Amino acid sequence: MKFASWNVRGLNKGPRQKELQNFVSMYNISLMGILETKVKAHNSVGISKKFNRKWKWLFNYESHHNGRVWVGWDPSIWTVTLHSSNDQYEISGGREHWTPAMQVFKDHLSNYGLGPIRTVGDVFTWTNKREQTPVLKRLDRMVGNAAWSQDCLGNPMQQFNFKLKNVKNALRDFNKKHVNLHTLGRTFLVTKIPVKWMHKGDGNNSFFHQQCKVNWNTNKVFSLHDEEGNLVNGQTDCAKVAVSYFQSLMSNVSVSNNVDLSSVDCKSISEDQARDLVAHITNSIIYLTLKSMKRNKAPGPDGVNVEFFLATWDITGTVFCEAVKYFFATSTMPLGTNATFISLIPKVRTPSRMQELLGIYVH
Repeated sequence: MKFASWNVRGLNKGPRQKELQNFVSMYNISLMGILETKVKAHNSVGISKKFNRKWKWLFNYESHHNGRVWVGWDPSIWTVTLHSSNDQYEISGGREHWTPAMQVFKDHLSNYGLGPIRTVGDVFTWTNKREQTPVLKRLDRMVGNAAWSQDCLGNPMQQFNFKLKNVKNALRDFNKKHVNLHTLGRTFLVTKIPVKWMHKGDGNNSFFHQQCKVNWNTNKVFSLHDEEGNLVNGQTDCAKVAVSYFQSLMSNVSVSNNVDLSSVDCKSISEDQARDLVAHITNSIIYLTLKSMKRNKAPGPDGVNVEFFLATWDITGTVFCEAVKYFFATSTMPLGTNATFISLIPKVRTPSRMQELLGIYVH
């Protein structure tokens, strides 16, 4: 999910409309705030449909005749509720003007736990361009959840885990208050059902829910024999048998450092390939690797997936890259960072022993 805002300074002319249309399409924007449109009310519907015909829109023509603020969004992704509307006060001269609308906006930021995000570049983003009485203001700002910005101690990997845990807690609270549970539930279930066209199908049909039931019942394990041959029933006892089996399997693995490879006939890698294997890991390589991973997959134990990091890369990318590079530099990783789910795939129609189940490790 990507959202953006743009002070277009007029949206009546075709070239500016085309520029905004290309921007929305290029960056796959699904929520857009447009400022200073200067479009009359009777032209607003026609012009807004040029950007995306499936979007819904809110305008503030009831507060200002030129509709200074437009908000458009993809209804399949976002749910937008109008809390208040005003005529978007401007700052002029060299004095600060505090208005009731500004207080309302500040209260909204506080209620949703949003605060300023650290930026780079010029401190001020607007000037009146006067030599005698210059006025400089910072009009463009970005806000985010303060959980990610909270400082912590430790190595880069520990800092990454700490920040991610704080964000998860904040997102959990946000979901309870504001997220449509039906839409969220279907999004989760789609990742569990191997029917490709379900990703574009209707969410309220009997076939979808029937596929859920079939998938769950097919994958259920009702009973298993333990290592001593005793039959156990129920998910709790079957889970204990599975845990005991994998603990025994992994604890008995022996590794030998004295392996003779002289008799092995294998093709050698080139010098360029050898240099690539020992090259330093860069931020661009980490980002490209992340982009190459498959989308719409169920998250692991950490609760986040590839889409989360790609959508928040401008905020999370630096900490993410530092954590990855720390691992390659030290070959150490805190306990739990690489935690995984083990999916049990039956080798036979009705498995009754752990040996008849194939363990697939899902990171």
